[in-house]
Amino acid sequence: MSNKQFLELPYGKDDFTKLREQNCYFVDKTPYIKQVFGVDASDVLLFTRPRRFGKTLIISMFDSFLKINPEKPFDTSKQLELFKGTKILEDKEFCDKFMGQCPVITITLKKVEGTNFKEFYESFASAVHKVASRYSYLKNSNKLDKSDKEELEHLTTKSYLLKIENQQTVKDALSTLSGLLYKEYGRRAILLIDEYDVPLSKAANTDFYQKIRDFISKLFSSALKNNESLKKGIK
Repeated sequence: MSNKQFLELPYGKDDFTKLREQNCYFVDKTPYIKQVFGVDASDVLLFTRPRRFGKTLIISMFDSFLKINPEKPFDTSKQLELFKGTKILEDKEFCDKFMGQCPVITITLKKVEGTNFKEFYESFASAVHKVASRYSYLKNSNKLDKSDKEELEHLTTKSYLLKIENQQTVKDALSTLSGLLYKEYGRRAILLIDEYDVPLSKAANTDFYQKIRDFISKLFSSALKNNESLKKGIK
């Protein structure tokens, strides 16, 4: 990131990293990171903000600050550059504990839709595949056993996930990934879910709404309830 002042207006930008790298104006909301992860004791936190209120950018900021760099685990050089000049870096104790120290799973359901349940399922499976593919590097881990790597192989094989008879794998995907990351890093994962309500909104008043609601309910239940590999869930 250059040393120029942030002069560009961030029209349509909801990716924290791009916003900072492109020298855009940024209202410093970084103290909110400590409020959510250092003060709030909830295992699961629901953001009930109106649309276009900046939730996606907040989720992206959490992800950028917390996530472990798989190429250099626990190295914070990327975060120090991205968050240079922000309030959160003044709290060294909190940064030492959280910045670049957490396995993070971030998923958006913004594009999950369909005109019937099959299309919806395939759309959801594609979203899961996109997320799981970020952790393909775990296939080379010496901390995961054969069955762990087989599960990961299923999650990173799109043709497998798209088959509706394998929907249980999709329902358990976020829980499975958190378990794999816990084994790899010895730290419980943070799950960030953006646009969690979009599929339900798009399916409203359809004859397959109940099936979609049940599907999402089971996905969230698997990931967020009694998941010993999860440190905190945000949706």
